[in-house]
Amino acid sequence: MTDLRLYMAQRISALVMAPLVLGHIAVMIYAIQGGLSAAEVLGRTQGSIAWALFYGTFVIAVSIHAAIGLRTILYEWANLRGGALNDSGFGMRLLGEGPRAALIRARFERAARQHGLAFGREAFTLDTSLFRPPRPARESGQLELFDSD
Repeated sequence: MTDLRLYMAQRISALVMAPLVLGHIAVMIYAIQGGLSAAEVLGRTQGSIAWALFYGTFVIAVSIHAAIGLRTILYEWANLRGGALNDSGFGMRLLGEGPRAALIRARFERAARQHGLAFGREAFTLDTSLFRPPRPARESGQLELFDSD
């Protein structure tokens, strides 16, 4: 039930924010075209209850919207990491766990097969038959990094 409430709160805050963002952009365009500085804009709006309500509502809507969004991102990140936001074990930061990570892995493997790309163990078979040891620097004409004289 909490997830539904948060979902609805974020959507409602977005509905409130949309016209406020457009209003803010309109004010900024008007100020820029009029050649007003930030101090002049503040001087004109200082003491106005309408502007205080406008920007106060804007800040509250952004705060609610951003906080719920960050909570959602952290929740999904933790699910990819087996419930932890960080795992200091060697090689564990790049591995995903949980149902979302399994879905991403399955999609990647399907796309790789579809496009004829190797993945897993097949991707790391190395062909060393074309390898040639480098010639000494003097024979190849390449300059040495450090003087050996």
